Amino acid sequence: MSWYDYEMENLDNPSSPAGNAMRTLAAKDPHRLDRLLTALEDFTATPLTYADRLSPPHPNPSGNEAYVVPHRYALGSMPDAAALVLVEHSRQFISFDEIFEELGLTPSFVADWQRIRQRASALAP
Repeated sequence: MSWYDYEMENLDNPSSPAGNAMRTLAAKDPHRLDRLLTALEDFTATPLTYADRLSPPHPNPSGNEAYVVPHRYALGSMPDAAALVLVEHSRQFISFDEIFEELGLTPSFVADWQRIRQRASALAP
């Protein structure tokens, strides 16, 4: 499955929450930004190789799906930048609900992950 043909939210727009978060991340840690952008590009080519589908639990090719990019296991070994991504198949549109400057092996990871899963369930029930 590939979503190269899907339209994607413009991350260069500083007035959007995701664009502003990316701009902030670029200023603070350009290497993290680069790794996140690479993971997002790879995600559009082979989603389940580079991301965790959080909601719904099974593929929904005609509805909405929420993913965390990159995979949780990658973040469990080293904190890094990540994104909560919403894929709207009916519109063929990919948007970024939240950009995380640091997600992963931190004391708050379990609580953060639970909050992200709840948000994903609200985005793609």
